[in-house]
Amino acid sequence: VVVFDPTDYPDMTSGGVTEVLAVPLSETFLDVVGTLFTSNPEIENFPRDKRNCIFSDEGKLIPSITKYTYSDCIVHCKINFIQKSCGCRPFFYPRRSKKDYSWRICNSLDFECLAKHKSIWLAVLPHEEILHDNIKKEEKVLHCHDCFASCEHISYDVLTWNTVMTPGEFNTNLLPNYNVTNEGIVHIYFSRYGTVILKQDMSFYWYDLVSEFGGTCGIFIGFSFISIVELLYFFVLMFSDLFCKKSALQENDDRKTEIPSNQTQTTGTIYWNELQPRSWQSAKYGKFSTNRVRY
Repeated sequence: VVVFDPTDYPDMTSGGVTEVLAVPLSETFLDVVGTLFTSNPEIENFPRDKRNCIFSDEGKLIPSITKYTYSDCIVHCKINFIQKSCGCRPFFYPRRSKKDYSWRICNSLDFECLAKHKSIWLAVLPHEEILHDNIKKEEKVLHCHDCFASCEHISYDVLTWNTVMTPGEFNTNLLPNYNVTNEGIVHIYFSRYGTVILKQDMSFYWYDLVSEFGGTCGIFIGFSFISIVELLYFFVLMFSDLFCKKSALQENDDRKTEIPSNQTQTTGTIYWNELQPRSWQSAKYGKFSTNRVRY
């Protein structure tokens, strides 16, 4: 029993295929668990090396395929390698473009070449961000550098167990006129309602960074955006006060220097005795000095 995504070609090396062997005289249970992987459309603006995935509608990396899948990319890479190495294509691989139909199908004469390169196209090395140096230099590995993981795909995990059946105790109406011997039963089902959804998103948005920076500054130095506004308000008031006072002083100086020529400056009579302090005893008994000099 092979379980895979119906939109993909069932290729074992792509990692999207699960094989379960159902043996006779046993009852096999296959519990299928689906996992949906999605990505935020905003990450499409980032380069592929940064997000490490390709959206289904992002260009036509595979000829005549409108929807990109990781499994189809691996299969396409294998077909191109076999065509370049042996000059043919295996009959079991799909044909998607006119170029694929023009290639020769491998026959018995190509078995030697296919067997020689079989270990290479069965060991696929797709695009990975971190790889060991020894693996990078390995020549007996098929390098598919353009095959990234799909940004939106669904994978199926299968949990299996089986029980032994007693021969001749299972009755079925499926084949009433046929004697069934060494029979086996396979149960394929979803035990859970719904699927697990994994979403790929950016670690930080711009407002997350702003809030993180503001929170850090607020903890260590008591800084906030309101403090920026207060500082600007303080400097505006300070400069406006300085310039306004300076202009007011200049106007007062100009007014003092502008004295009309026909106007004479007069000085009034000054009573110096009035400026002198009065004695405490005189103020107490109502006696004041009568010696007043007028100038």
